[in-house]
Amino acid sequence: GVQTCALPIWSFVAVAEERHFGNAAQRLGLSQPQVSRHIANLERALGVTLFTRTPRSTTLTDAGSELLVDARETIASVQRLTRRARQVAHGGLGTVTVGFVWSTLSGYLAPLVSAAADSRRRIDVSVSHLRFTDLVPALRRGDVDLLITRALGVNTEFVIDTLNHEPAVVALPERHPLARLEVLTPGDLNGEPFITLGPDVIPGLFEAARGRLLGNGIVPSANRHAGSPSEALALTAAGVGIYYSLPASAVLPHAGVVYR
Repeated sequence: GVQTCALPIWSFVAVAEERHFGNAAQRLGLSQPQVSRHIANLERALGVTLFTRTPRSTTLTDAGSELLVDARETIASVQRLTRRARQVAHGGLGTVTVGFVWSTLSGYLAPLVSAAADSRRRIDVSVSHLRFTDLVPALRRGDVDLLITRALGVNTEFVIDTLNHEPAVVALPERHPLARLEVLTPGDLNGEPFITLGPDVIPGLFEAARGRLLGNGIVPSANRHAGSPSEALALTAAGVGIYYSLPASAVLPHAGVVYR
């Protein structure tokens, strides 16, 4: 079969790190002409010049520097794919890394781990707790094999399956007058001060949440952005406003807060 180190991208990374074609060839177990051909073929395929060569030095061009990070990620993905293929060939799927966001950990982690333990396919589940902004890059790099998340709010190339639909809840200060009600209507919430996660925390979803508020005729009297769910709950407990909104399975007890 084809050796992975014979791929042009391996030669590109090796020359970029060694800053020397001869040293890169020795590191890869190839001849220097082979490495030079790899670089020339890669440059021709990409339509950019990757290196500036002089008798005394080999340096990356601006384009080469831009592409180096992506090339390293590609190599890491190929290496993971190779390891996974070997695991499958030996009768098991090995480790499956599942990414969670904070709001899916409590409701979906335990059932997944339990199901994997009962599987006859010898699956070991590795868990990765990610920030919402890290989900798409982590899946693209291959750091995780799948995500259990809320709606991303952006278009991606990923295959998406809906696992469940949940009611939304709001968090209220326990002394708030609305806390006496069991179920809240949009009219109850109109004109109240709100706490929401900021656009830098949930990009893509921020505008969608804002649109749902306005679509339901809810115009907050004020809207404070929180940097994390724990910060939002702390502000709610302090009486700053109503935290909008949470999926039902993400509700966790918090002193001074009630959910409706």
